[in-house]
Amino acid sequence: MKLELPSSSSTAKDQHTSYTDLLIVGAGPAGLTVAAWASRYGLKARIIDDKETQVHEGRADGLHPRTIEILDSFGIATPILKYGASIREICSWNPSDDDDSRIERTQRIRDMEMDLSRFAQGAIKQGYIEGAFLDLLKDEGVLQVERNVVTESISHDDLQEQKHGEYAITLNVAHRNKSGSSGTETADQTRIFADISLDTDVRRERIHAKYLVGADGAHSWVRKHCGFELNKNRTQKHFGVIDIVPRTNFPDVRVSCVIHSARHGSIMTLPREGRLIRCYVQLAETGGEEDTFDDKEVSFEDIISKAQKILSPYKLESGECEWWSVYTVDHQIAKTNSLHNRIFITGDAVHAHTPTMGAGMNVSIQDSYNLGWKLAMVIKGLAKPELLDTYRDERHKVAETLLDLDQEMSQFFVQGPCDNSKNYDEFRKKFTPFLSGTGVIYGPSMIRAEDDNDEQVNGDSGSPAKSGKSKFRSTKSLARNILTGQRLNSHIVVNQADASPRHIHDFMKSTGPWRILIFPGDLTNPGQRKRLEAIAGHFSHQKSIVCRHLKPNEPAEAAVEILTIHSAPRVEIELLDLPEVLHPYHEKLGYDYWKVFASEASAKEREGDSEDAYSRFGIDSQHGCVVVCRPDQHVSLVCDMEDVDMIDEFFEQVLVSS
Repeated sequence: MKLELPSSSSTAKDQHTSYTDLLIVGAGPAGLTVAAWASRYGLKARIIDDKETQVHEGRADGLHPRTIEILDSFGIATPILKYGASIREICSWNPSDDDDSRIERTQRIRDMEMDLSRFAQGAIKQGYIEGAFLDLLKDEGVLQVERNVVTESISHDDLQEQKHGEYAITLNVAHRNKSGSSGTETADQTRIFADISLDTDVRRERIHAKYLVGADGAHSWVRKHCGFELNKNRTQKHFGVIDIVPRTNFPDVRVSCVIHSARHGSIMTLPREGRLIRCYVQLAETGGEEDTFDDKEVSFEDIISKAQKILSPYKLESGECEWWSVYTVDHQIAKTNSLHNRIFITGDAVHAHTPTMGAGMNVSIQDSYNLGWKLAMVIKGLAKPELLDTYRDERHKVAETLLDLDQEMSQFFVQGPCDNSKNYDEFRKKFTPFLSGTGVIYGPSMIRAEDDNDEQVNGDSGSPAKSGKSKFRSTKSLARNILTGQRLNSHIVVNQADASPRHIHDFMKSTGPWRILIFPGDLTNPGQRKRLEAIAGHFSHQKSIVCRHLKPNEPAEAAVEILTIHSAPRVEIELLDLPEVLHPYHEKLGYDYWKVFASEASAKEREGDSEDAYSRFGIDSQHGCVVVCRPDQHVSLVCDMEDVDMIDEFFEQVLVSS
């Protein structure tokens, strides 16, 4: 069976034909995240976009802690944090009890997301995020965004019958001359150019791909033309959004605020980089069969005027407007996010919602972060194709949770003053773990063992529900504060070789490999030293699948690496006395001095927090354990140091034997 979709009415005689392993459609944050993984793995990949330039103004602006962790894992968080605004406080405003025509502060809340990660919530315009990813791609030189490329038609063989290594997908595209696009057309306008086949500056290409990712937004061409079904519900809630330099006497202009007035609606504010603030202003809520709201009739002055009424008695004027827009957001979700594990959609192509949680770009980046490494490992022949099933199961449940919570939050935002608005601290608690991204727990699967917490998944944390079964089971008692399926939290450890205190995540960057974290306990104890030598000896033997994927002399190709965090006093341990597999020797670079750590840390280094990593993770410092983490830092398995056969069996079902 072969699915053919109509192409342009005329075909250029000199149409170019090319081949690629991975084709990404859409160069927003979601597409760029997949591209970053492709770059790190050195894939033969391409990323195309129909716009002339990246986003420069407006669009998404909120950054939650897990997203910043992801950006940091690619090495691009520092410039973003330098220019962005940090959000450490949230204020709730409601009508005054004495005069409901005036608002007053009813709560000042410390942002709870600060307790869930080493990074606080932040805000910066989408253009900075895209720019950081583009700089990464340029610096690494593996692939670059190809702009002014319009998708015209797609066809694919029966993907159920085709092997994963075959070029079963064909995409016909048109490369426009840069002068042919203003870069401001809508998705539909740029997709179907009525006269594009007559444009002499258009070059056509037929691209054959093994895998295709549609990261092309809420109006996704890939989703539409590949037959992904969509559940859609129009919200009837209309918002104005403005990015302005404010002239105001409102006292909380530099913190995030949720503001409910008695008569004029609500505003959500967010401090931005420089002197900017963003305001989401409730314009109207319509209902019934006929929606009479016309966003084309709304001006910037209308939005400012509405905001001024809501903020009374405080004044608000715009010293400068960088960007503004009006929109009605539909709640929509695709019924699936993959087609036979060959064509995938991610980000807004899967889910669209209101801006009231500031989750859109964050969840989109997290979608692609989950998908990118899995695609790369399969394409490189490092992992089995079944690995791709887990993207569908894990992230589609996240999308469902996102829409459920967004419906509740958006209703709160438009319903006016209420008990929840006056006690916003308690109301927001149910959203915080999911919003931060740190509370997401993936269910059991081929890459995630079961554990004692699975019966509670999708409880108060807002995490996605259990996605399947696993033949392995984590031993929760060995690491009481680590949840299988959740990303491993980062704590400070001390490098054994140079005594520098560093975060564990600094050594778990998005470079490709799985990590086996060995916590051997106190290595001054002869019994613990013997246990460490036993597990190291097993992983050094060629019969271990772990050994076959370590590849110390080909670090770029390594699918697994071992990190060791012991609880002994650092000065009582000599690095080179430990088994070599824990600090592998490279014939040109010498020993790897960045794989063994001590858990000790002084109060000064922890700014008053004297707990070490063992205490934080709930690991017995006299017994230890092993924690297996995926390339995206989520925990797959917690087991004892003697469970080496189980670790090998776990990797046998994921990795391709080499």
